[in-house]
This record gives sequence, structure tokens and C-alpha cells, in this order.
Amino acid sequence: MAAIFGAAKAATGTRNRDVKVFIEVKLVDSQSGELIGAILREAEGEDLKGKKDQLTLDDMRDSLDGMSDDGSAHLGDALGS
Repeated sequence: MAAIFGAAKAATGTRNRDVKVFIEVKLVDSQSGELIGAILREAEGEDLKGKKDQLTLDDMRDSLDGMSDDGSAHLGDALGS
């Protein structure tokens, strides 16, 4: 039933379009091959104002910056710095 409603909304242009970005980072010791640390993060952009608006990097910038900062902190912890 949900597929029918989804198809009807898509056909009429009223279906929500969500964008999510996932980033996976693995830190591996180059000599031993040992996994030192790994993170997986999800980010969502800002809501667009109108249904014809295009998603831009600026819409995702805050989320991506936060993911970068968070990932750097976790990997720094894994390295003991």
C-alpha cells in the first residue's frame, strides 16, 4: 500500500526527497595491516525551501563539516593524539 501512495506522490510531484550522506573511514596500520580505528557517520542536509529547489553543497556544508570534525577527533583518539 505504501508503494502505491509513494508512486502517486512521485507522479504529482509532492513526494519528499531526502538526501543522506554516509562516510566510512578505516584507519589501518600500513605495516601490520591491523585495523586501528573505524567510523561510520551519517549526515543530512538542510530542508529545501521549495519543491523545485536544487540541493547544493551549501545545503550540506554544516553537516559535512561536522562529520569531518567528528571523524578527525575519533581518529585522533585512536592514534593517541
